[in-house]
Amino acid sequence: IKYWTNPGTAARMITRILTDESDTTGVYYDEKGRPMRGSAQVHDPAFNARVVAETRALLGTVHV
Repeated sequence: IKYWTNPGTAARMITRILTDESDTTGVYYDEKGRPMRGSAQVHDPAFNARVVAETRALLGTVHV
């Protein structure tokens, strides 16, 4: 990622994201590490249900 080319900057950004104490979930970040709104598709309940169903179906095929 363009703004993460410096290891120190990347570490600060990752640490800030991982230690954020807010109760928000599903936050997307732009290339500068700022929170941003996700696409309209990820806010669509029908799309989310389809992703969950397809993921469960895929995981159901895994044999351990």
